[in-house]
Amino acid sequence: LALRGTQWWIFLRPLGASSLSLALRGAFVGSALNAVVAAHAGEGARVLLVARRAGVPSAGVLAAVGMERVLDAICYLALL
Repeated sequence: LALRGTQWWIFLRPLGASSLSLALRGAFVGSALNAVVAAHAGEGARVLLVARRAGVPSAGVLAAVGMERVLDAICYLALL
């Protein structure tokens, strides 16, 4: 989770969300909610948490989540 949060933080920095601890907190909250709530609802909570706390647009934070997922898919394909 720490690596996932750090990876997400790299995508969030251009938006102005420069706090690594906020990105890590978002990753932990999102993963915890994904474990207990259906349909990856933790991703939405992660976006809202970081957007509100960092004062950046939620559309940009959502795009950062999308970029993280694209990078995950590329890494999975590279491993195959």
